[in-house]
Amino acid sequence: MAVNRSGGNLTRAAKLLGISRAKLAYRFKSAKGTGEPPAGERVS
Repeated sequence: MAVNRSGGNLTRAAKLLGISRAKLAYRFKSAKGTGEPPAGERVS
């Protein structure tokens, strides 16, 4: 996950994904309890 690759830094992770920090924070929070990555997130 991009957040892991960026050391937990949401701003850097958002830049890696090409989305805003706010959108990433929303998706991260929404997906946190589902056990699935946010929509559009690649699993590596």
